[in-house]
Amino acid sequence: MGRRILDRPSPAEAGPAPYQGFGYRPAVPSTPNGVPLSGWWKRVAARLLDGLILMIGSLSLTGYFLLKWFSHKSVPIGQI
Repeated sequence: MGRRILDRPSPAEAGPAPYQGFGYRPAVPSTPNGVPLSGWWKRVAARLLDGLILMIGSLSLTGYFLLKWFSHKSVPIGQI
């Protein structure tokens, strides 16, 4: 069977890979597999967002009990 026009050549027929040269490699901290690490501003923003999410979640779980406790402990202004 003949070769079709859209068929890709095998790696042996394609020849060597083109020369990559000496490219610029930025000096950013990265993981061992090359993924760049996040900057400090993203980590701070993530920490604030995590704190906000935890605060909303914990307030929704304990808010009822805090409201009951504060309403029981509070003294009306006229009785001071």
